[in-house]
Amino acid sequence: QPLCCRASSMSSEAFRSASRRARELDGELESKVAEYSRLARSPSRTAGELRKCGSGIEAALGELRQCVETMASQMDGTTANVAVVERYRSSLSDLESDYKKASLQVQRDRDREALLKGTAVDLESGGSASAGVDPLVRERKSIGGAMRGVHDTMAQGIEAREALARQRQTLAGSDSTVSGLVANLPTVNDVITAMQKQQTRHNAIVGTTVGCCACFLIWAVFLN
Repeated sequence: QPLCCRASSMSSEAFRSASRRARELDGELESKVAEYSRLARSPSRTAGELRKCGSGIEAALGELRQCVETMASQMDGTTANVAVVERYRSSLSDLESDYKKASLQVQRDRDREALLKGTAVDLESGGSASAGVDPLVRERKSIGGAMRGVHDTMAQGIEAREALARQRQTLAGSDSTVSGLVANLPTVNDVITAMQKQQTRHNAIVGTTVGCCACFLIWAVFLN
C-alpha cells in the first residue's frame, strides 16, 4: 500500500476515534455541568461533592479539548469534517463558560458565608481577615466609609437648606415691615401738612389779635 494512502488511512482513523470520544465526552459533560450547577445553587451541598464534581468536569474538559485539537490536525478538509470540528469546538466553549459561571457562583457563596458567619475574623476587635476574605472585608469597609461620608454630606446640605429657609423667612418679615412703613408714609405726610396749616391759622389769629389791640391803644391815645 502506498505511503500516502497509509498516512491518509491513519489520519482518518485518528479523526474518527477522536470524534467518537468527543461525542461521548460531550454527553458526559452536559450532565456533569448541569449537576455542578445544581449543586452550586443547592444550600445543602457539601464541599466534598463540589470538589469531586468539579475535578471530573475539569478532567473531561481537558480531554475534550485534546480531542478537538486531534480532529483539527487530522481532518481531511472536507465540509463534513470541518463541520464536526466546529461543532465540538463550539460545544467545548459553551461547556467551559457554563462551568466557569457555576464556579464563580460557588466562590461568591463561600465568601458570603465566611463574612456572615465571621469565620475569618472578628471585625469589631480590629483583627486582620484571612487571605480569602480580606479583600471583601476591605471592600465592605470602604463602602461603609463612603456611605457615611454621603450621609454626612446630606446632613450638612439639609442643615444649610434649613438655615437658608430661616433667613428667607426673616427677610420676608423685614420686607413686610418696610412695606408697612412705606404704606403709612402718606398718612404721616397728611398729619404734618395738617399741623402746618393749623400753625398758620394760629399765627394769623395771634397776628390779628395783636393788630386789633395796637389799633385800640392808638385810638385811645389820640382820643385823650
